[in-house]
Amino acid sequence: MTTPDHVPTLRFIARCIHDDIRDSQFDGLTGDEAATAIAKRIEEAAEREEDRQDDSQGLSAGERAEVRQRWHESRRRADSEYA
Repeated sequence: MTTPDHVPTLRFIARCIHDDIRDSQFDGLTGDEAATAIAKRIEEAAEREEDRQDDSQGLSAGERAEVRQRWHESRRRADSEYA
């Protein structure tokens, strides 16, 4: 279910995918390879956006690293549950 809180995130993801689809570096990749590359780009862009937001909230680099580590751990757990 999509809530109003999800709209900015969905727009962000759509923009990343749109930019990547137009990127010629994906020519010749299989669907899975392209999906993996796009997912990695989205994750990197999301981390940059989180850093920008954290900076505006005054979080230190150490606090950002701790939050990111917890997020990656929860993502790995979720990925393993659905694998």
